Amino acid sequence: MPSGTGRRSGRAEKQMKVAKAPAGPETFSGLPGLGKGKGARPLKVCVVTSEILGPVKNGGIGTATSALIDCLAANGHEVTILYTLVQRGEPDCVERTWAHWVSQLAARNITLTHIPHEGDYREWLKKSWLVKLHLGAHDYDAVYFNEHHGSGYFTLAAKRAGLSPFAERVHCVITHGSIEWVFNTNDQRLSRPTDLQMIGVERRSVEWADVVIGPSQYLLREYRSYGWDLPRHTYNQPYPFPIGVKRKKGGRTPVEEIVFFGRLETRKGLWLFCEALDRMGDALRGRKVTFMGRPADVSGFPSPVFILARAEKWACEVNLLLDYSQEQALDYLSKPGRVAVMPSLADNSPCVVYECMQQQIPFVATNGSGADELVHPDCWPTVMCPPNAVALSERLGEVLKDGATTAWPRFEAAENLASWQAWNQLLADPKARAELLEDAPSPVPAKAVSGKSTFLYIDDGAVLLGTLMDRLLRQMQLFAGAGNFALLSARGEPLRGMLEGALEASAAQLGSAFSYVSPAALPRFLQSGRKIGSSLFVTDVSDELAEPFVQQSRDMIARGTAVAVTCAAARRRKDSDEPVIAEIPAGDLPAAGGLGMPITSSAWAVHSAALGEQLTAADFIDPTTGELTPAQDIGELAFHRLITARQPVRLIPEVGTVRTTPTRRPRRERHWYRSAVLHAEALGMKPYLFQDAAAWLSASSFGFRSSAAPERSAATGLLPEGHPLRDVAQSGTSMDGLAHLAAALGRADQAIQIATASEVGVRAEDLLVEAVHTVRNRPAIDLSALLSGETRLESASDVIKTLRASTVNLVLERTPDGLGIRLQDPAIGEGTATFFDVALFGHDHFLLDCHIGEGNSCSVQATIIDQATGATLGEASVAGAAGTERKLRIPLHGIHGMFCLIVDFAAPGGKSAALTLNRMQFA
Repeated sequence: MPSGTGRRSGRAEKQMKVAKAPAGPETFSGLPGLGKGKGARPLKVCVVTSEILGPVKNGGIGTATSALIDCLAANGHEVTILYTLVQRGEPDCVERTWAHWVSQLAARNITLTHIPHEGDYREWLKKSWLVKLHLGAHDYDAVYFNEHHGSGYFTLAAKRAGLSPFAERVHCVITHGSIEWVFNTNDQRLSRPTDLQMIGVERRSVEWADVVIGPSQYLLREYRSYGWDLPRHTYNQPYPFPIGVKRKKGGRTPVEEIVFFGRLETRKGLWLFCEALDRMGDALRGRKVTFMGRPADVSGFPSPVFILARAEKWACEVNLLLDYSQEQALDYLSKPGRVAVMPSLADNSPCVVYECMQQQIPFVATNGSGADELVHPDCWPTVMCPPNAVALSERLGEVLKDGATTAWPRFEAAENLASWQAWNQLLADPKARAELLEDAPSPVPAKAVSGKSTFLYIDDGAVLLGTLMDRLLRQMQLFAGAGNFALLSARGEPLRGMLEGALEASAAQLGSAFSYVSPAALPRFLQSGRKIGSSLFVTDVSDELAEPFVQQSRDMIARGTAVAVTCAAARRRKDSDEPVIAEIPAGDLPAAGGLGMPITSSAWAVHSAALGEQLTAADFIDPTTGELTPAQDIGELAFHRLITARQPVRLIPEVGTVRTTPTRRPRRERHWYRSAVLHAEALGMKPYLFQDAAAWLSASSFGFRSSAAPERSAATGLLPEGHPLRDVAQSGTSMDGLAHLAAALGRADQAIQIATASEVGVRAEDLLVEAVHTVRNRPAIDLSALLSGETRLESASDVIKTLRASTVNLVLERTPDGLGIRLQDPAIGEGTATFFDVALFGHDHFLLDCHIGEGNSCSVQATIIDQATGATLGEASVAGAAGTERKLRIPLHGIHGMFCLIVDFAAPGGKSAALTLNRMQFA
């Protein structure tokens, strides 16, 4: 099979008789296929497009794509059109209804469908994702894209990752003109970040295609000059128009009207045409000039505004036809006395030229780009001219004086159609398709072979401990055979010991290993991982990795096809919900990360060697706060460095991680970080007890810490309906907002001080009412009543439902008087019960009343620990003889957040001892 690049072979010359191609540094050969694929079954082919005649009235892409569809259908192939010009759930149709066009095409055995896009027109990545979902759910042999809007981006990313069914299909991209080329030729500046995003997805759609078919040598060379890496199978073939024009010169026909035919923009030669008319003076007198085409935007104004301003100096009638369909336009031009003018500064393979040749409409066009490859050189002296105002004005003057002529193509139209037919026959041949796919990655085997991996979970300190342990245990059970596990956490003792002991034991039972990594131990951990020479998976502890993503990534890294891999991430409110994609990363899309568009998700994997070259322990910790950096931020940094170093990074366009977020997210995103820190410090609030919002949602008896990272599980969702903290603006960027925040925390004194000092327009009376409302809505938490069975869990408040308990050498049992505690093994002499995931909302103190049972004296110590950091927020202890009552009280100072309660029970002498907790209450 021909390579698709290099000089045209003799065999290819026989395929299509053409005049000598324009001189250039590189010539792309025509489509292979003549004499191959005979007798193959018809193709199941999908044509993905944002334009098709019918729903769209006119336009080069729609015209060319409709010609391709007609060619495929005429050759007996089974065609599905996937329409992408969809926004807010509705496909755009300029005339008639969508159902009408579905019915019209169905009558020709062509299926018309569209992506279910609910968003805005410019959401290129979302639309490309929906295209991939459709193609993944249907059985096709081949898919045709155009590069317009990059609709093939995620489909081709899936193919690069070796996903089925994409890896077994041929994906062809037909070049029509990328936005980068349009901006270059229009001398147009980018006006929005999504413009650069579109440049990236269009470029990658061309570079990653199995086959690229360019109707002009010119545009393929332009793409090459931009640095695009065109695939090996890149071919040059005119669009499959049934032109059917005989090669003979026709006579000149008189002209009374000059018609600019094409989109009214710079690239199409609009201002060149106007300059030429400026030069023609009285030669235009008594004539008519018509502008026929869709308007374009020029400096925020529609181009017809500028046309009319220019027209004041022309000695002719000026007419604007801005909304003609293709049929209306060709019918208009076919009338006697009219000449079509297509003075493009640069053009790919202009459909207007095909149409004029097909309809035998007299025309004038400019050379220097794609039109040269369409019009036979014998016709150039009468229908072509250089793309400058002097030459165009002279040619138009000649046309007005002597008349206009028609032209014929430089290629044999019948042989062009035969080449397209033969090409599609080749695609229908399984052996030929396999040859085209020889460079494509093969589908991943059911069980990829790879070395050990390390799974590092980043603990931001705000995930409930019960949730953390459950998720890590599930991940261990899922991936124990693939490697070892580590938790990067800043939680201190005694939480560290509890987590480390429980998770090490679970990992050992599964034949794996677990390590608890503190920020101080992180450099040593990373260094040890590099020596293994395998892969490291990084994600937040609030996420759970999916097995297909892990298997695929391990295989790609082991094969050397990627040094880093990421995926899409999804979210859900509870485990039973269907995950919904939260944000689609752009993979290695050029410059996307610099525009705030994520190139990774919160789950990614990297080869250990590349990790050592591109990341250090410092990248995992925010230097200004000492807090752990979220996994996605580290991934963005790593991927940017790897792309800059020209290392292969890959996006697997599938959901590879799911985050369950049962609590409601704050209504407003966190504002500028430093401002938030300063406001929190002014309030004396602990920023690590809540997420996203007020890193400042806690009172301050224990010192100040910096702001929490975004995307944490906020406890505000556990508050009763009507609690002020549910509604207060948690931004901390305005003084009146801070006053209301302090009041919502129940701190009326601070709220009034802030309002008075800053002279904000907040009444003290309103702040007092808000503070009182907070106190009245504070949920009472009686742990002993719940644990002894006096309160059913089903009827308990949401605050109580999160409670989890863990014991070491203690037995908890219900008694008529409360919750009984006794040592499981009296010889050890001590035991511990840890109640974690306890949500507190401004509670003043913790009370513990207990009765020491008969038999032995004992001691009880209660410790309250902040789950985010492991810091001890309060502790107290009591001791007593058998048969006595004891009380214990720990002041809480109105704190808010998620906490652990640790109850240590000790009995000396190895004798059995027991006590009953009559009351264990936060008040």
